Amino acid sequence: MSRSVMKPLSAGASLPEPRSLLHRRILVAEGQGVELAKKLGVSGDELEVEFMDGSQSEALVARVYRLENLLHAVRLNVFRIETARELASSHTAHLQEQLTALQEQCKEEQRSSQREVMRLRDQLQQEREEAQKEAQTLREQLHGSYCSQMDVAVAADELKKVKVQLSRKLHQLKEELVQETAARLEAEQSQDDLLQRVKEMEGEVERAKEQVKLLQTDCHTLNVDGQEIRAELEEKAELIESLQEECQQLRQQIEEKDILASDLSAELKSVKITLQKQHQENSTLIRGKEELRAATDKVQSLNDQLETQCSNLSSALRSLTEEKAQLLANLKTEQERTAQLVKDVDLQLDTAKRNMQCEVQEATADRHKINKELETLKADHFKLQQSSAAALDAAVNHQELLERTIRRLRGELSKTIKEGETLQKEREEVCAELECVRTNYKSLQEQLKQVQEELKVKECQMCVLRSETEYVQRENFSLKDQLHNTHMKNAETLQTELGEKLEVLHTLRRQRETELHMAKQEINQLTKQVNELRRAKHHGRRLAQREVCELKKDLDDVLSRSCDLSRSNRELREKVCELENHVFDQNAQINAQAVQLKQRNKTGLNNSARSQSLEQLRTDVASLQAELLDLSSSQQEELQAERRLTHTFQGKCEMLEECVVKLKRERYEAERKMDEVSLESQQISENLQEAHSWFQSKFNSLKSGLKQSQVPLHKETGYFRNGDRNEASPEQDTCEMVVCVAEPELERWASTLQRWEMKKEQDRTANGCKAAARTRSLT
Repeated sequence: MSRSVMKPLSAGASLPEPRSLLHRRILVAEGQGVELAKKLGVSGDELEVEFMDGSQSEALVARVYRLENLLHAVRLNVFRIETARELASSHTAHLQEQLTALQEQCKEEQRSSQREVMRLRDQLQQEREEAQKEAQTLREQLHGSYCSQMDVAVAADELKKVKVQLSRKLHQLKEELVQETAARLEAEQSQDDLLQRVKEMEGEVERAKEQVKLLQTDCHTLNVDGQEIRAELEEKAELIESLQEECQQLRQQIEEKDILASDLSAELKSVKITLQKQHQENSTLIRGKEELRAATDKVQSLNDQLETQCSNLSSALRSLTEEKAQLLANLKTEQERTAQLVKDVDLQLDTAKRNMQCEVQEATADRHKINKELETLKADHFKLQQSSAAALDAAVNHQELLERTIRRLRGELSKTIKEGETLQKEREEVCAELECVRTNYKSLQEQLKQVQEELKVKECQMCVLRSETEYVQRENFSLKDQLHNTHMKNAETLQTELGEKLEVLHTLRRQRETELHMAKQEINQLTKQVNELRRAKHHGRRLAQREVCELKKDLDDVLSRSCDLSRSNRELREKVCELENHVFDQNAQINAQAVQLKQRNKTGLNNSARSQSLEQLRTDVASLQAELLDLSSSQQEELQAERRLTHTFQGKCEMLEECVVKLKRERYEAERKMDEVSLESQQISENLQEAHSWFQSKFNSLKSGLKQSQVPLHKETGYFRNGDRNEASPEQDTCEMVVCVAEPELERWASTLQRWEMKKEQDRTANGCKAAARTRSLT
């Protein structure tokens, strides 16, 4: 809030009309402030105002100080009302009605102030006319005093005594002038210090602007980082979806492998049955060998006839052996293929296990991150609550301090009133003494000429005083206009700020409630889904481990059985070779050869059955491959579904992040507003203290000047001789010179303070516009 600096009255000012006018204006402003504060909800104890006499300038300074404190309290109460009544829509209408009423009151006050100004002008003119009449009466009395004559000797003695007293007083006045010059030098130094402070404040404002620019750049970088983090989160979500799809595929593959294991177990059972049959055939062959040995003796005669048949049979046997070798090679290749397939399946299972473990670890890490973010959100919410409570406590403490200062100032005002009463009594006594002196020295004719000359000098002084009073009146009128303008501006700014802040706070409250409700629902859903996913993953892991163990056991059994089969096949080959050697060596009889032919036909049938079983194995392997493809497709579908779920989770996480960012922005704005309020209160208190000290120093100087001006007025009959007149005139000249020199310096100081206050107002308006723009962008 800007304050126009009040210029001090000159040393010889005796008319109290500007003070009374300013006193009335301050009373009107105090009444308006009290009414406004009561309407805003401030208690009456906090805003007690004592309507006191405005004869003393200290009382006026105290009233100005109280007005500024009252305005500061009104600001704090407005801030409290904004925070307390955000959701009350009816309150906005009530405030608008109050604002309209205030506007009407301001208009009425303007009219009343104009009327008072006109009335005061008339009063001043009347008082001027009365002063002129009094001067004429004094001249007539002096002219009458020429006629009266008294004893000169007694008067001369008394005048000598008075002269000695006046010389002493002049010496004292000179000392006081020296002290005043030193005090004015100190005041000039303080003015220079204030100018330096103003320059430093401007430098600090520029630094603050640079810091704001740096903060904007930091915000931009943070936004870029947030976008990068979102992109990374999307990539992670895609990876999670792919991993989930792979998990589903692995599950399907495991199920298919279970089916294959069951089929392999059935095939192993059939192979066992065939092995038993082969053992039975081997036993029959051994029995046939024994019968052949017995029949060799009987069939030797028939060997010659059947040699031709044996050669044919040997060729047939060779063709059969070649076919057996081909079948065995085909069996080996198929066994190698099955072993490679089993190894590939084992490798795929190992990779799937590793991928599953990595996915589970990543999911747990993401969950920990989400939990940490939720904890940070809760901590931020708690900190915001604590900061709001601390701000309320600080406002209450500040109000208590203001009440204490008001009480102290009231005590000081009571003291000043008492001092004023004592000064009035002293003045009355001095007036009585002056009347006595006038009655005693009416008879002196020779010194009446000096009195006339002094009257001329006083008339000049009266002219100077009249000019000064006119200047002071103009300043008072300008001060009134400035006060009125500032009141109007402050009322308008308060209205606009109240409306904007109420709308912003309503929207922010609604958005915060909706976002908190949505966030809570999403958090509950996410926790449920995470728990379900954990359970499903844990169950899937256990099943996969069991299935892998079972598959390994089945593979070990199949490998052992395949080794047994290979051994049995080797033994069979050796036996077949031995049988062929017997056939070629013995050249057995026809019956034995017929039996051997039957046996060989049986072995051919067995080999054809084996070839058919191998073909069935090939078909089973092809069916298993088709089932594996089906399982992979189903796993891909499941992975796509899991990707969709992760995408939804990612969107919810982004919503939560946006909520966190909004909450942080709101917290930053609240802290910034509290800092601005505290800075404004500190600046106002500092300005008030400086103004109070300045007014006190100027009031003391005015007191000393008034005393100096009153001494020649009260002791106007003391200057009887030319020497005394010559001694008094340079002192008056020095006083007038000091006043003339001090006035431009005070004007320069007042102009600098006004510039500084204008800069502060511009900075505040700029900050308010920025805050409004930020709130609109958030909404």
